[in-house]
Amino acid sequence: MPLRRFSTVRTRLLVVLVAIAVPIACASAFAAYATYRSAIVAIEAAQARAVDDFAVRTRVWYRGISHALLVFGTMASELGLDTAGCPEAGAKAIERAGGFRAFLLRHADGRVCAGSLDAALSTEKLDEISRQLAERSPVRMWIGPELGRMRYDQVTVGAQRYLAVLASVAPSANAGLAQALLLTTPDLLEQVFDLGEDGQVLKVALVGRDAGVMATRGDERDLSWLPRSDSMPENHARWVAPNRAGEDSVFVARMVAEPYFYIIASFDDRPAKAARLQFIVLLLAPLLTLGLLCLVCMRAIEDRK
Repeated sequence: MPLRRFSTVRTRLLVVLVAIAVPIACASAFAAYATYRSAIVAIEAAQARAVDDFAVRTRVWYRGISHALLVFGTMASELGLDTAGCPEAGAKAIERAGGFRAFLLRHADGRVCAGSLDAALSTEKLDEISRQLAERSPVRMWIGPELGRMRYDQVTVGAQRYLAVLASVAPSANAGLAQALLLTTPDLLEQVFDLGEDGQVLKVALVGRDAGVMATRGDERDLSWLPRSDSMPENHARWVAPNRAGEDSVFVARMVAEPYFYIIASFDDRPAKAARLQFIVLLLAPLLTLGLLCLVCMRAIEDRK
């Protein structure tokens, strides 16, 4: 910078001071912003991974339940249990499994075998549930070979909630198992969500488009953290919106079983607030330091004058 254009030493010193301070201030602001964006990206990536983990857990759980149902139904069909003995033997089998409450097996020839541990789940009720689920579109399998046309839902009988899994298979030569229904308690799936950590930091739920909240992490009675709007994400989404308590929250959602089920999580905003505070400190600290140096230099120049 040609300083000859400035006649006084005081002016030249001020120009040099500004020429040094402005680039340093710009560099400091850029570094602070880059640090802030890196922290925000890392937070959002960690939140997405957490939701993906719960989605994978849910899919693995449903696939395991579906596989167990088909194995149980196929064995019962091949053993040729008569109508009188099948319900009692099947009820004993699901009682040993723990969490299983009722089943219905429909053979290719039309024979039906049903058993239940709850009096409200009669054969007629189970048959009604299976026919209702059969009208829904099957869920696409995520990993491994196809187990059949699988359908998942939540049903309420009386005051009790159940998770329903319906498997429809193509029997060969008009023999064998054609359809199998299993009802379980929601506790089995909620155990998959329990990580033994603070549920206030991360709240998760499995929500159905028509079934509502199917499983939650933590107190299932407190659903005020869910978003007020019932809009469903297509695949994967992250947004900030009011929850049912009227407070703004960060939500991340991942589709689990198109188009019915998805995982939705609400995250504590404290990491993002800490990142914003760090950004403000990193931005203002060097700027205030430069401003103070400028004032000191200007005061020194005034005193020299």
